[in-house]
This record gives sequence, C-alpha cells and structure tokens, in this order.
Amino acid sequence: MANATFKKGLILFVLTLVFSFSTCAQKKGKLKEFSKEFPIYLAELSELMMASDNSDLKTVFNSFSKNLSELTAEEKEIIILISNKMLDKRMRANPHFSNVLSTLMNVNNHTKGESML
Repeated sequence: MANATFKKGLILFVLTLVFSFSTCAQKKGKLKEFSKEFPIYLAELSELMMASDNSDLKTVFNSFSKNLSELTAEEKEIIILISNKMLDKRMRANPHFSNVLSTLMNVNNHTKGESML
C-alpha cells in the first residue's frame, strides 16, 4: 500500500516538473505581440533583431534606433501597429523586419517633397 502511494506521489511530482518546464519554455518562446509603449517596444524589437548573430540585422536596428528622435508619436504608434501585424503573419527578423526598418529609415531621411529616386 505504501509502495503504491509512493508511486502515485512520484508520478505526480514528475508531471508537475514536466508542466512547469513546459510553461517556462513557452514564456521564453517567440514574441506574440509588441508592447504599445515605444521604449518597451524598442527593447522587444532589439531582442528580436539581436537574437541571431547576423551583423546586418544588428546594423539595421542600430541605425533605426539612432534616428528615432525624428519620429512623431503618431508615427511611432503606426510602426508598432505594423510590427504587430507582421508578428501575426509570422514574419521574421530577416528579411522582413530588416527590410521594413531599412525602408522607414530611407523614407525618414528624405525631406517631404524631395524625390527618392
């Protein structure tokens, strides 16, 4: 009888460990949604872009983060909205986020009305 109780307790303990490890793994998993607050968004975007050892991704993110002072609050909200839609579509840091950030920087570097050709 004591042996059966011990086995049930051991099984319960092992199941508890398995479920706790699986929930920890899910928390560290892929980003589901960016924060609506821009400083937190930047930290999350940095994590996404710096996750690999791709130096091009790091360069694009660093260039983007240096040009943030020129963005309005409305533009920042739109960038977060677009980024969340990209996450919903399961787009990756390379090439998707990298291309979007590069495009945003290129557009932002040109004054309004100036030809981009």
